[in-house]
Amino acid sequence: MIFNHHLQTPILQKQKHARARHRSEDEANALCVAVAGGYAAVGYHGGGIKMFKFKSGEKVWSSEDLPVSMLCLMWMEAKETELLLSGGMDHNLRVWEKQAENPENLVLVGSFGVQKGPILALAQNSTCVASASDDFTIALWLKDTLTSKPWIDPKVMCILRGHNGGVTCLAFSPDGKELLSGGKDQALMMWKINASPPVLSQSISNCHGDWITGCAWTSSAVLSCSSDCKLRMWDIQTGRLLREILSSSSLTTLCCWEDYVMSGSTDGLLMVWKWESGVEITRIQAHNSRLHHCTVVSLPDLEKNLQPKDLLVASASEDGTVKLWHPLQVQHHSTLHGHSAEIQSLVCKKTGPSEFLTVSVDRSLRSWSVTTAMETPRCRKGSVRVVYFLGTDDLMVCGYDTGRLEIWHQNSMVYWKKVSDGSLCAVTGMPDDELAVSCSDCSVCIWKLERDSKKCIVGLDKVSSYKVESPLSFLFYCGSLFGVYMGGTVTDVLSSKAAYNWLRRVCPLGMIANDSKSFWLLGQTRGVLYVGLILSLNPSESDFFLAFCDDAISKKPKDLEIEEEMDEEQEEEEQQEKLSEEQWRERQTAIQRAAQVSSWITAAAVQNDFFVCGDYKGNMWFNQPPNVSTWTQRRPAHTDKVSVLRLTESLIISASHDRTVKLWDRQTKKQVFLFLL
Repeated sequence: MIFNHHLQTPILQKQKHARARHRSEDEANALCVAVAGGYAAVGYHGGGIKMFKFKSGEKVWSSEDLPVSMLCLMWMEAKETELLLSGGMDHNLRVWEKQAENPENLVLVGSFGVQKGPILALAQNSTCVASASDDFTIALWLKDTLTSKPWIDPKVMCILRGHNGGVTCLAFSPDGKELLSGGKDQALMMWKINASPPVLSQSISNCHGDWITGCAWTSSAVLSCSSDCKLRMWDIQTGRLLREILSSSSLTTLCCWEDYVMSGSTDGLLMVWKWESGVEITRIQAHNSRLHHCTVVSLPDLEKNLQPKDLLVASASEDGTVKLWHPLQVQHHSTLHGHSAEIQSLVCKKTGPSEFLTVSVDRSLRSWSVTTAMETPRCRKGSVRVVYFLGTDDLMVCGYDTGRLEIWHQNSMVYWKKVSDGSLCAVTGMPDDELAVSCSDCSVCIWKLERDSKKCIVGLDKVSSYKVESPLSFLFYCGSLFGVYMGGTVTDVLSSKAAYNWLRRVCPLGMIANDSKSFWLLGQTRGVLYVGLILSLNPSESDFFLAFCDDAISKKPKDLEIEEEMDEEQEEEEQQEKLSEEQWRERQTAIQRAAQVSSWITAAAVQNDFFVCGDYKGNMWFNQPPNVSTWTQRRPAHTDKVSVLRLTESLIISASHDRTVKLWDRQTKKQVFLFLL
């Protein structure tokens, strides 16, 4: 899943104007993320905070008139309420509260702070919150004062001073009694928080040759990593260096699991050590560029009995990918593609399904299902060729070029089966829980959905199979099972009878329901939209009637035939000219044809008397009911070919080769949402 939000933008506006108008929103980099209760809060560079619904990706809230860079976010563990704490570039902390009557709305409870520099890190234990600042200090705040009602500006519990540079990382000990901090001064410090007042218990100066980039606790030691290419282990009591592990490049991220330490570096290495012995277990060239984040990912089926060999680590890189590893087996499981720029952070969900989030410089936040990622590596699944939504149970059917068929319910895959050795070309639903699937081997198979006592999908049974002349591009059930060949012929698959042979050179675009007894057939040629209505008058005898509507620019089928004859005459005349003139004409013809291709219709949709079209250039246009034959001008909607169009009662949905899916208000034609793929 991926979600991003754009301000509502008129489709008639040119994209460059839209980008200029919304530069501050669209180009704000996501800097941090925090997840809780089914929602993801994201902090932006100069853009405040936005909150997204985790399952759907919908943006449900954003801070208004807050042009502040948010450097860190943390959901506070508080009773009877959900509070978000943010640290900003403006030196302030802010508390935001979820409303009980509307959990999709955050209200600013208060803004406070005593530190004189940007807030770089946050941490919490059961009683207090620590905020690290670039002014060399750490501020401690009692949670009770941050959650009081009515709101009273909190007084700082204590300010910890000792660092001689900005404090870059914080970590509370497992029992919550001590706080570990690392900074730009290359120092690592341990603070006794349960003392009154809190005091410095251990200071390790010059413990690295560069900024400390991460710190963590183990049962008997603390760890630190730095841009000086070193991972070091320190005795908690004495501060003595216990062990040093050298890397070939700067270490950028660190995570731990039981007796193992995993670290990532600027040259893309993922390294694993046993922390007690310091023995390097393995080093893996996980990426070819800087590794920004690594974390241990929980496996739902093995969480309580996880063995070292099953340990799963996710690595996020500057190359825009996330990779899943079984590091102790030196096994790369899969690569998750989607981001178009470097990934800056990765965070796992603490509750619910096993999922994690990534934020990227491409200004998007993505949600990944661990269950789905682990089920089958993407390279083996192939590419998605067809998607179909079943009208019941919120089920989606997904077909791949490898012959794999998947059935999804909401955000989870519930069943899959390899139904063909070739590519899947089309899928449609049928009565009695049946699916029709067209394959590249010139077959159409009917499958029955098997359900258990709870109506869950547990299998697919083949009911029948039919041979066709060539692979069918589209399937649709309306009293009988219809298919369309790429050449435009409509056939009744069950009886193998041709229902209608569309005009030569008309390329089919799709089949769309009209009512229980008829459906629309859409096609195009030379930028002209052709619309056919197939009415099933007597399905039992396979008698059909095709009502052929006028096209989008008031041409009829006979006009197309006349144009083709004129083209043939022109070609004959050109052949009679000299070679040089002929070559010149060929070049001109090639140029004209290229221009024609760019204006060809590549997608269309219809609902009642409303039609919408898209073309190779990314333009979209509509008719203007009740005058069905009156059309708007083509206007930019995407930056590349429009590949799919769909209509609902209130929305126009467009998908493009520019890797975006956009939602448009059907009445105003304004963009209301954007999904980056």
